[in-house]
Amino acid sequence: MEKVVTSLDTMLLTLARANRISTFNLAIFKHWRNGYREPDLWDEAVVRTFPLRTEELVARVKTLRESTESRGELLGVTSEVVARGKKRHMQLLDLDHERCYTGAGWFRAGTPRDVLKDYADFFQRFGASAGFLVNSGRSFHFYGSGVTTEAQWMDQLHRISADRTKGNPVDKEWLETQLERGYSLLRISKNDYKKTEPVVEKSVGLKLARA
Repeated sequence: MEKVVTSLDTMLLTLARANRISTFNLAIFKHWRNGYREPDLWDEAVVRTFPLRTEELVARVKTLRESTESRGELLGVTSEVVARGKKRHMQLLDLDHERCYTGAGWFRAGTPRDVLKDYADFFQRFGASAGFLVNSGRSFHFYGSGVTTEAQWMDQLHRISADRTKGNPVDKEWLETQLERGYSLLRISKNDYKKTEPVVEKSVGLKLARA
């Protein structure tokens, strides 16, 4: 595993300062293995979403992580934010990196260098050349450096979904779920099923903010 470059909270503060985000939108959700689906797939349901002002982020998220974990739930950040006084979307992607699969069907995350090397063309094609790679324990999450309008967010996800090239690493089932919801969602905590709290492992083209 490569060296962790910053915490998730510092990453979110960096994105907030770069895009003048005054409010994030967080979600509490449940995630469980569906034994009737093959291969080893999971279902999830959002319990609620709620706004959180940037200046409250660090103090509140710590408490929220602890409370959701104690209930077996997960805390996540959605793509919806208020930036420069307007509703915008962050660029969030769940990467289904092919090197994460072993012959036994379990997952192994590899390294950020693998992801950047294997999918360089994809990142350039969809404007995801700057941001953060986050190791979720099974694969990687990507947080882009900028924000978009809702129409741009929807267009980007539709274009990624329609892209059938070998170099498309975005989880297809995840994409469909986000488009149905109307926002993207990535977890920032752990529980008994998702045993690893995501950690930031690579900063690409960004200067880190101070927490």
